[in-house]
Amino acid sequence: MTHRRAGGEPAVDAELVESVEAGAELLREVCDQALEALGSTVPPTQLRALLIVDRFDRLNLNTLAQEMRASNSATSRLCDRLQASGLIVREAAARDRREVVISLSLPGRRLVGWARRQRRRELAKVIDTMSPAGREALVNGLSAFRAALDGHP
Repeated sequence: MTHRRAGGEPAVDAELVESVEAGAELLREVCDQALEALGSTVPPTQLRALLIVDRFDRLNLNTLAQEMRASNSATSRLCDRLQASGLIVREAAARDRREVVISLSLPGRRLVGWARRQRRRELAKVIDTMSPAGREALVNGLSAFRAALDGHP
């Protein structure tokens, strides 16, 4: 159960929230630096969409739009660009021919695999400099954060 202050704000120490925010920004920065080799060939929004498609394996436009927190029309235009680049495949769903299912093409899978390896390599460099206790605290903290996101505090 989340405790709330008057006005509905969570009762969490502001310094803790700022620290988590700063950590998240640094984590994103490390991940972004890892992908700089892509340059402008695959913009960040397109790469984010590819990573989401990879996580689901196959999904429809509505699900991708929800995950992207974007409108269906914007997501459809994004998919047009990804398909034109040969990174995704769109096909009719087996159950309902009107539904379009999105999946990664072979080049899309290769790109996502490369991106994940790059990010993991950069993250490993940072984690390697941490103490064993720091690593354990990081894993425990991230696990608790994920559980809270999933509604299992």
